[in-house]
Amino acid sequence: MAIFERHSGEHLAAQISTFDPGEIAKHRRLVEDGVDGWREVNDPRVLDVDPDDEEDPDELDDDPDGDGDPVDGRPAVRAPKEEWVEFAVTQGLERDEAEAMNKADLIKALKD
Repeated sequence: MAIFERHSGEHLAAQISTFDPGEIAKHRRLVEDGVDGWREVNDPRVLDVDPDDEEDPDELDDDPDGDGDPVDGRPAVRAPKEEWVEFAVTQGLERDEAEAMNKADLIKALKD
C-alpha cells in the first residue's frame, strides 16, 4: 500500500491510501512534479519530523506501562502539534517559542 499526503501549512489537507497501481503512479508523478505539496509517506502518523534529527520521535516510548496513557500527562507522539504546544506551555515554555518549533523539536525539548 502506498500513502500520500498533501499539507496546507501545518494542516493535513488530504491523505490517500491505495493499492491501485494507477493511483500510485499518478500520485508519485504529483510528488515528483512538486504539485500542491504532495509527498509520499511511509508512516502517516509521523508529521513534522526533521530528517536531520538524531532521534526518531516514533521510537520514543510514550506509554512504557502499556495502559494507553502517555507519561506525565504529555501528549502521545502521534498527537497533533497543537497538543504539544499546550503541553509545552504547561511545562514553562513560552507559547510563541513553542509555536515556532516543529513538533519533533518540541518532543525533543520536552523529553526530560
